Amino acid sequence: MKIFERAKIQEPHAKKRVAREIRILKALDHPNIIRLYEEVDTPQRKFLMMQFVSGGDLCRYVREKRRLDESEACQLFVQIVNGLEYCHRSGIVHRDIKLDNLLIDEHKNIKIVDFGFSVSFKEGQQLRKACGSPSYAAPEIVSRKPYYPTAIDVWSLGVVLYAMVAGYFPFQATDAKELCSKICKGKFTCPDFMSKECQSLVESMLTVEPEKRTSLYKTRGHTWCKAAFERAGPAPVVQRPIDSERSQDSMMPPTTAVAVDPAVVNKLTGFGLDHTLVTQCVQHRMHNLVCTCYDLLVARQEKTRQRAASGHPAASPAPSAAASAATTAAPETPTPPACRMMV
Repeated sequence: MKIFERAKIQEPHAKKRVAREIRILKALDHPNIIRLYEEVDTPQRKFLMMQFVSGGDLCRYVREKRRLDESEACQLFVQIVNGLEYCHRSGIVHRDIKLDNLLIDEHKNIKIVDFGFSVSFKEGQQLRKACGSPSYAAPEIVSRKPYYPTAIDVWSLGVVLYAMVAGYFPFQATDAKELCSKICKGKFTCPDFMSKECQSLVESMLTVEPEKRTSLYKTRGHTWCKAAFERAGPAPVVQRPIDSERSQDSMMPPTTAVAVDPAVVNKLTGFGLDHTLVTQCVQHRMHNLVCTCYDLLVARQEKTRQRAASGHPAASPAPSAAASAATTAAPETPTPPACRMMV
């Protein structure tokens, strides 16, 4: 859950940024992007009820393991690329890709979060606003130059890949000025235990000149991760680009309806919800209480199926998803500390 204090978002620019983030979250629909269930407004706060991810952020995960072996890093990397490439094909640039904004669940599935700096863009367009985290910022960002949107996400992901495998950042300094200087020069060294194939990919992503930097599409064919991408299957088809300045509840065209699970709909009608209302809300992916209840029941059903397939006993009965979603809210979680990794 993400909470906005209304007193802190009264300034027009802040209001616009929050509204943009909500529009983007509503429109995106990908297994490696956090799902927004519902937007709840109160006089003091705005709540974004989002998908729960049990494992925390990738920053903590890497820090606890000190560094990841390349096979595990590759599996996570492929998921990040899939989610990020989906954003780019949808006309959205994230602009704050970092370990802290990548969540991991108990099945090692990645969820990209925090679209607060995200905006829509058109092919060939350059942006000017400098944003993101210094350690992950591309040279064109720290030097305050106009930049191609997708290229800065590629650079940030290159830093993420390096950090996962090495256990520390490629560019380190004692102050911001020194850090910016190192980033602009693009000088870094890879540890001896990093494979040549992984080094090659990292170097292609951390290329100073944006025009020479690799793309997410090209990473799919790189030797280090090609097999993993092939196992993951083709990328989802993007229905239409997103305009982050215009309200839209889903990227699905109005004539396209989402498949509905009749058994789950029947459960919801058993809780007192109208059958037609449930069906229509789910088919058109409305971000309201009805869809929230439906999605929670589907997730619970899938989790039960996975436990049965793995031979684990079913979890003990819990209150209905509809009742829980309608009457309770998850407690606010503290903001994780800044990521500081070292070998």
